[in-house]
Amino acid sequence: MRITDILVLLASAAAAYTDVTSRRIPNALPIALGVAGLVSTLVADPRAVLAFAAILVAALAFGTMLHARGLLGGGDVKLIAAAAATYGLRDAPTFLAATVLAGGVLALAVAAIRGRLRATVGNLTAFAVPMLAGVRPNAIVNGTKMPYALAIFAGALALALVHAGTKGPMPRTFAERPCSSRCYLPSAPDGSRSTISRR
Repeated sequence: MRITDILVLLASAAAAYTDVTSRRIPNALPIALGVAGLVSTLVADPRAVLAFAAILVAALAFGTMLHARGLLGGGDVKLIAAAAATYGLRDAPTFLAATVLAGGVLALAVAAIRGRLRATVGNLTAFAVPMLAGVRPNAIVNGTKMPYALAIFAGALALALVHAGTKGPMPRTFAERPCSSRCYLPSAPDGSRSTISRR
């Protein structure tokens, strides 16, 4: 399992527990994740620190807008931003998409249990339609409260499972392509091909 998966899973699991039991996410969790993610980024590739900072700032800015509209709690915004920055440019979009999907399922489930399914769907529609049209959406009024850290953990778990099922990146060059017993080099100008036998 990748170090980024471990870091985010640990932080989001702890956040999910505190969110369910006390309905809050301690600031120490996203701060610790952000620091650990930054150290991990520096060790893996110091050049990726700029991307780390950019993702962190962008996620905090967009998340703050959602928080102001009543869609996310402050702790959720900070945890999502720290997790997305830790994952980096390659994995952050998948993590965010999985988290949003899990959050939608969780919201509908909680709303159905509390008998607020119609109101929840109406609130989501009232927010999403103006946003897709490029218009500033209105704040959500009397929205369904739920422990969104569960969705964040589900998004992290989904990405970890994707990584676990991936054997590795696709080969980019001939030298990286596996051969069972015999490989053919690219054709020469005269049309002939050379072979390499792997012993």
